[in-house]
Amino acid sequence: MKNKLRLLILIPFLFLGIQLNGQDISTQKKPKKLEVLTQDAVLKTDRITITLGADGKFKSLTTSNGNEILNSRNTKGFFLDLPKRGKVDFTSVYQKDDNFVFVTEDKQFYATFSIQAKPTYVAFTLKDFYGDLPVGSTLECMIASNEKMKGLSYDYAGIEKSVGPKMNFHIAIEHLWERYKGNSLGGFIYYYNSSPEAEDESIIRAWGEENIPHPVVEGEWNYERAKKWLADWQVMFADQSVMYIAPQVIDELPFYEKYFEMTGVTTINLFTNIWHGGFWPRDKPNWAVDGIFGNQEKLRKFSLEQREKGRSVNLHYVSGGIGVNDPLYVKPNLSEDLASWVDGTLEESLFEESNVIYFKPKESWYKLPKDFTTKKQLVGFLSEPSRPFMKFDYVKIDNELIKVSKVEAGENGTWKFYIKNRKAKNTVKRNHTKGAVVKGMVLPYNVVYIPENNSELFKTVAINYASLLNDCQISNTSFDGAEIHDYDGKWGFRKFAQIVYENLDHPVVTRTSYGKEPDSGFIEYRLNQTKKFLTSPVGDHNHARASLRLERKSRTHKSELRGASNLLAAHFMLSTQAAYNGRNFSVLRPDPMFGITLEDLDAYGRSEELLKLLPKWKDVSRKLTQNQREKMLSTHQRYKGRLASEIGYELRETDTEYLIYPIQMMAQSKEAIKEDLKKDPPIQLFHMKQEDGMFTPKANLFFGETKFMSNKYEAQAPQFIIRVMMGEGELVHPMLQVGKSKLIVKARLQLKNNETQYVEYRGGEKAKVYDKNWNLKEEVNAKVKGNFLAKKGENIVMLLSKNHSNVKAELLLFTEGEPIKVSKSAALVW
Repeated sequence: MKNKLRLLILIPFLFLGIQLNGQDISTQKKPKKLEVLTQDAVLKTDRITITLGADGKFKSLTTSNGNEILNSRNTKGFFLDLPKRGKVDFTSVYQKDDNFVFVTEDKQFYATFSIQAKPTYVAFTLKDFYGDLPVGSTLECMIASNEKMKGLSYDYAGIEKSVGPKMNFHIAIEHLWERYKGNSLGGFIYYYNSSPEAEDESIIRAWGEENIPHPVVEGEWNYERAKKWLADWQVMFADQSVMYIAPQVIDELPFYEKYFEMTGVTTINLFTNIWHGGFWPRDKPNWAVDGIFGNQEKLRKFSLEQREKGRSVNLHYVSGGIGVNDPLYVKPNLSEDLASWVDGTLEESLFEESNVIYFKPKESWYKLPKDFTTKKQLVGFLSEPSRPFMKFDYVKIDNELIKVSKVEAGENGTWKFYIKNRKAKNTVKRNHTKGAVVKGMVLPYNVVYIPENNSELFKTVAINYASLLNDCQISNTSFDGAEIHDYDGKWGFRKFAQIVYENLDHPVVTRTSYGKEPDSGFIEYRLNQTKKFLTSPVGDHNHARASLRLERKSRTHKSELRGASNLLAAHFMLSTQAAYNGRNFSVLRPDPMFGITLEDLDAYGRSEELLKLLPKWKDVSRKLTQNQREKMLSTHQRYKGRLASEIGYELRETDTEYLIYPIQMMAQSKEAIKEDLKKDPPIQLFHMKQEDGMFTPKANLFFGETKFMSNKYEAQAPQFIIRVMMGEGELVHPMLQVGKSKLIVKARLQLKNNETQYVEYRGGEKAKVYDKNWNLKEEVNAKVKGNFLAKKGENIVMLLSKNHSNVKAELLLFTEGEPIKVSKSAALVW
């Protein structure tokens, strides 16, 4: 009830229109009674000693054994970075009570820090800042050393800018000109990174003792409680295997249970349309549960039932947007807390027939846009250049939204917005009188509003999202669309994510549309001891995760018909997870984040084979030695930032051991396939694609065509999969000739003009014929003529048929090496 009550209390405050003033020099108090430093300030921890001179510069940095490690030449200390002026140093430091006050030479800016030496780190906490900071300014600190020193920002106010060697620590505290809008002033810790264990100790102690974001817990948050939280987190996420599902109605959920058990997953993922009823919010708050559940109570029931079975539920969430028909903040009145990029008043009344909005900006320094299409331009009062997906061509007057086509300077500091259409986004058209408040609105992707970063609405959206996660015990925080909060810089999303984190009452994993954890909060991700839980190579959703794809047109190459999921490709993905010692043996649709329907599972003929691979590969991974992992990893390469390989691994087993066979597709020379390589560069690699999932190497050819293909392993009978492409007529007795020997498949395939078929030979005297989605059509005899072997090195290969068909095909011709052997009784690594 605690989380529900918070939601009910916060919403009414939004309608009070509370507006906090920003920076105003007249309201600030310049520090007085400052004491001149008469001697150097020495800050001594158990591991390092920092000496600070009266000029505000770092004079010395020594380790506990007395070694001087400060790189004085590259150390800049504290400074400001001001628009137009650039770097402005603090040239003196004073003491006031127990604090240090850094002052610029012109006495315009005063930064007051508490600097405290703790046993394992030094804490720098910004307590006050005096000065009229221009929009876009940053307060920064840069310390260079000759050994591994590191730092950690407290919260969203600061962002680490360190580049190059890890011993250079550089932090920037942003948006200080908005410090009087309820924002944190920020701070950071600085520590000696002598070992992973020492680093973790420093971070965990600071997490328990400093003003670093932490979740909600019963009792006092301190070092011991932080350690317990971390231990609980590690137990919760020792195994992060996920099945992404897409039930169409709530009554389908029980039918997934057998698949959950089959895969051994610990997490069930629901995409936004399943639990919310759409991707972007439109006519309901973005934390509202709808979709197949209809209400939050039913989602909670499902989630808690899964908890009892040792599983948790993940929700895909699109970060913090406000729907254009939101019933709380848009209808009937547009909230004053929605994000804008410029504000002012109407210079002339606006009527039915008006074509131009005459606008007087509140401040003369606001930036007039060149247009509404130019990328990376400063607009209005925003402090960072605009991004292409941020749409600024909307003006709000009273409760009407007006789309404008262009803007230009008018007379006496006015602007002229040219109207494109009235009553945009279903608002109501009306006349507006001179003096009415005007705002230029921000609509990311032209689909949602967003809350202003310093508003009560901003907090409410974040807290209500956290309340949903708490109430339903959801095990992740997803921040897809994180970038929508960055209309005034990435500081916006950091703040949003931190508020969510500070209101969680249970451990979660997290992911953002930036492909990494948020840069504020989520301290679990900063620790070395948790990195073993996060080693899964998931740069995107198809990295090292198996996917179930039916034959269909490609999402990215619309004219290409992508084949249904291939089990050899699934083995490659899962073997990659195992090689990295990952914890994420998962299955999904290849479209990022989308789930598998029951219809998909029924339509794909090898669903159970595919799903049962997950727990087997997971078990293997938990028993692999480091040498075995390294052997597998040595075959990997990168293609466009994603993992790829000429070698795949296929898992087989006996009663006592697992056998991991290296599989190599017989390949052609690059010169021979240069046209194929232009169209499909990774054609001879196991690889993965963002929208289309997992792929095996292949050769494109026609029946009747000859290819020269190389075998890297010892001479052996090759195995093959032929994807018979679309055509007319019959394919009678397809055969593969290698050298002078043949393997004849005694099958007759009726060719189809809208789908493909498969012929698979895995040794022995039988072959199998499958339809487009790997449903078994028949098992047939396979007859060998001659000594059916692929010699080591180059082989002459032909696809033939009894009726001399010339249908196009994709050939997967492969041999295998010696297996990696793993005893089933081997000790578990995790």
